[in-house]
Amino acid sequence: MKKEDLFRKLSSRKFWMAVAEFVTALLIFLRDPLAPKPHEPNVNDVVKLCDTHNIPMATNLATAELLIKALDRGDLEWRELYR
Repeated sequence: MKKEDLFRKLSSRKFWMAVAEFVTALLIFLRDPLAPKPHEPNVNDVVKLCDTHNIPMATNLATAELLIKALDRGDLEWRELYR
């Protein structure tokens, strides 16, 4: 197994564990929609995971800014009630 593949696998596992333990408040995943990468199916898995566990996700700067401001104001505390 390549070093890069091992790193991706371990990082992915840590992310999935954080989601399962409700540690993740939000996810900012900036990507270029005009230039898809070979790992694009993995990105779709992350989007599906966030949708399944009600994790707000930003894939562009505008949404990222809104989520950060919402987190700062406490607007994402509804997730505590949802658990």
